[in-house]
Amino acid sequence: AGSASASVLYVATDTDIYLTDQEGESVLKVIAGRNDLRGLAWADNRLFWVETDNGIRKIRSVRLDKSGFLTSGIIYDVITEGDPSSIAIDHVANRLYWADSQNLKIKSSDLDGNDVTEIAELHSEWIQSWNAAGIVIDHAGGALYWMDANDAGDSYSLAIRKSNLDGSGVGDFATTYANGVNLAIDKHSNSLFSTSGFRLHRYSLQTAEAIKLMDGGGFMTTHPIIAIDESRGFFFRTDENGPRIWRMNTLADYPYLNFDSSTYMTLP
Repeated sequence: AGSASASVLYVATDTDIYLTDQEGESVLKVIAGRNDLRGLAWADNRLFWVETDNGIRKIRSVRLDKSGFLTSGIIYDVITEGDPSSIAIDHVANRLYWADSQNLKIKSSDLDGNDVTEIAELHSEWIQSWNAAGIVIDHAGGALYWMDANDAGDSYSLAIRKSNLDGSGVGDFATTYANGVNLAIDKHSNSLFSTSGFRLHRYSLQTAEAIKLMDGGGFMTTHPIIAIDESRGFFFRTDENGPRIWRMNTLADYPYLNFDSSTYMTLP
């Protein structure tokens, strides 16, 4: 999992969370010895993630200083009920959003886990079996996007759904392939990126037109995790060979990623 913040990048393996500069020149393990880590997000000088603790999946957090380093080793429980998977944060309202794969709901709360609100329903046991439902916020458009099964119940064809941040206006945005686990927004190109199996697609937020950017390849993991640094236009994706993190330019004025500028960092 990955989350881009200002000039640093947080990356999670199954057990550890790393802090690195976006040039990949300095990699520091900041949290170790966790279990089944998935989903990273940051807001209000706090880092949030999902992990499994004694068989219970929880959303947890730590406090950060202005440089992105941990202020202490204290880990706080935020959400301890249901079965949270993917997470996203509305940085304007300081609201946390997540997919509850046990109760098949998209939910929201404040950053301390209070004022829990149901936003939308999920529609498939696929969410339970994969324990993931990619979720992302379009801050400029005030919209929430997530992965779900389509209404036809076809396990090989999934829907990307959309709603307003208060849960109103729920509807289908686009259809994608099975195994979709991650979404990311690029505000500069007004695009939504999605991963599904070995595929990487880019959708116009205005028209939902899709462009296939990648389909397999020697450096593409089965379920890549992606993150975007909107301030500098960098696109990051995971690669299980290494494990490595690739960085590319999103090129807002061009429909494809600039693979010529691809670089990567290898985790210790």
